[in-house]
Amino acid sequence: MLPNLSASQLIIFLVLIEHAIIITRAAISALVPHTPTSVVLQIAKLEHRRREALKILERESMREHQRQQSPSNI
Repeated sequence: MLPNLSASQLIIFLVLIEHAIIITRAAISALVPHTPTSVVLQIAKLEHRRREALKILERESMREHQRQQSPSNI
């Protein structure tokens, strides 16, 4: 394959290739997000809907509590 290299040069060459592959893999891993953007967007939308629903439930609960606390007009 590489006839002009001695045994030690071949080992050094292979170690350099290995390190280049490891660095490339690490760079790609750092640059490519682990979660797709579409999934992140869907999670954000779902979280927003959850918060809005919780606000509505809290308002309704507070109104019900106020109705129970106020004296009746009978």
